[in-house]
Amino acid sequence: MLQDEFFLQGEMELSAGREPGLLKDPRKPGVMDPGNQIGFLNIIVLPMCHAWAQIFPRSGRALLRLGQQNRDAWSKHTKADPGKEKQ
Repeated sequence: MLQDEFFLQGEMELSAGREPGLLKDPRKPGVMDPGNQIGFLNIIVLPMCHAWAQIFPRSGRALLRLGQQNRDAWSKHTKADPGKEKQ
């Protein structure tokens, strides 16, 4: 799994006396953290889907709907705000 690979890299960086890179620090939430997933969807995925929908309405609306469903599914695993007010 990607998170395991990231944490392994982070542990290697810690043992070498360096601070691990973003999302690689095994002491902090990783890529599979619901809050991180929601943030990624709100900041990267959904804005990209909105832009896509302006150019290609039919497929863009479908992608946007799936992205929102994905965000809503992740929001069930955390108390983080799913970001619906940003839409």
